[in-house]
Amino acid sequence: DIAIVTYNRSDLLERAIQSVLDQDDQGFTLYVLDNQSTDDTAELCERLLKPPHQYICNPENYGMVGNWNKALKTGSAQYLNILHDDDELTPGFISSLKAFIARHPDCAFIHTAVDNIDQTGAVTGSKVHDFPEHVPGDAYFTGWLGGKVDVVCPTVVFNRDRLPSELRFSASQPFTADLVFFLKASAFGSV
Repeated sequence: DIAIVTYNRSDLLERAIQSVLDQDDQGFTLYVLDNQSTDDTAELCERLLKPPHQYICNPENYGMVGNWNKALKTGSAQYLNILHDDDELTPGFISSLKAFIARHPDCAFIHTAVDNIDQTGAVTGSKVHDFPEHVPGDAYFTGWLGGKVDVVCPTVVFNRDRLPSELRFSASQPFTADLVFFLKASAFGSV
């Protein structure tokens, strides 16, 4: 499953959705989780999303962290990627991910390097680390504490079968909720 979390950014959302729909491997379901947008997000999703893909307008604005938690509960696939409305998947992301999972099914979560892009899609920088391709969760944890790993939230794919259902992003830590979640998740498998 891929869940795009959004609020009032339909101009960016269209590119995010299209980057998912243009993947070479179509073995996924896309969910757009809208935090009560007042722009044309609903109309955009109606135009772009066809079954099995779904637009879900939350009954209230859950905030960013709350919408991440909604994403954790949305869909039923073993693997989940939470993408933001201003992010885009690179071509071949799904097929590369599936190949990695076949080699390393013990991961609690998987993350990739990231290219920073501007409004035109031009790459303005990259975040790449030299950490090994696959490490036990405790090695990830200590490597992160030592500054060796830089995980960017929308590059993370969670293995929901390995994570306890009560594990959630903490709204009381809005600026570090994702980082704390990743550290906790590393206790349940390799990274």
